Amino acid sequence: MTARPDYIYQGGSMMMHSPLQLKQAEMVGYFVKGELAKLQATIDATLNQVAGDRLRFKALSPYVMLTFTRVHHADSAHPADQAKGWITEVDIVTWIMAGQMDEHGKLAHIYWYPCHIFVDDAMALINGRELFGYPNYLCAYEIPAAGSEPLRCSVAAKGFHPVSPETKIALHPLLEVNATVQTGPHKPVNSFLDLIKQAFRIFLAIPDFFDLDAAGWHHILSLLRKPRIDQIFLKQFPDSAGVKAVYQALVAAPAEIKHLHSGRLLGYEYECTLHAFDSFPLHQTLGLKLGAQSAILPFHVNFDFTAMPGEELVDNSSIAPEKSPSLVAAWAR
Repeated sequence: MTARPDYIYQGGSMMMHSPLQLKQAEMVGYFVKGELAKLQATIDATLNQVAGDRLRFKALSPYVMLTFTRVHHADSAHPADQAKGWITEVDIVTWIMAGQMDEHGKLAHIYWYPCHIFVDDAMALINGRELFGYPNYLCAYEIPAAGSEPLRCSVAAKGFHPVSPETKIALHPLLEVNATVQTGPHKPVNSFLDLIKQAFRIFLAIPDFFDLDAAGWHHILSLLRKPRIDQIFLKQFPDSAGVKAVYQALVAAPAEIKHLHSGRLLGYEYECTLHAFDSFPLHQTLGLKLGAQSAILPFHVNFDFTAMPGEELVDNSSIAPEKSPSLVAAWAR
């Protein structure tokens, strides 16, 4: 295979190298029920479309994890970039739990697939998208300040609603999550493994949380014990006509958990409200209901993690060129 050229860091470029270090990341998260068939359709149209017959991915749960994260200190761990400075950023993500299945249809690996991502900073947008393939988009948001009770989170974005030739782009609300009832005190967790164990006690009480048999449940628990989150991305760049992909790949990149400063399961019930927004049809891509629905297993963690360099699982960019008629005739002679 022909070696790729070095990436050119132009003057004025804000691109960084990975690994990227995100410290004092305050994350509030919930699980909202979507539709398994619509989640699988999204995976089929993205991950499985690229993978072809080489790999197969399956939506493991109808529940989508929705996270609102305020990162207080983010920078690159690469020596060439570390001296440049650091940023703060906000990341709002909808995560699909996707399983890589083996040739026998058994679960081989768990990935978290970030289907929609909204950020508040252009540098976070560019580096996340171009290094890894995060589908980042700028947003307006509400997230609780550090030390305050997590009672409300929301995200709005610029887009088209309704979609029509007469519609001018404008800022529209997309979704919000509000505390409705306090059910008791917050329950502290001492580690990510403790958080996973407590979460599984709740998951076990929800019959349809995983689309797997008992053996699959046990395998999920064993895979989730690792102090890292394995992410998978569709990373692609279009040609200048927006028709063909000049680069298209599935990239897996771990987010390694470095330190958990604090964690707790929140003692509130929450309601998630999804607004109709034609540019971001989450009721179709995720199967969420328009309007109000429950947001379960609310949690809050403050932790440090590192987004490590990714690995290409599949690369569709290297395709044999079509033979022109003249070449075919020459070869035939």
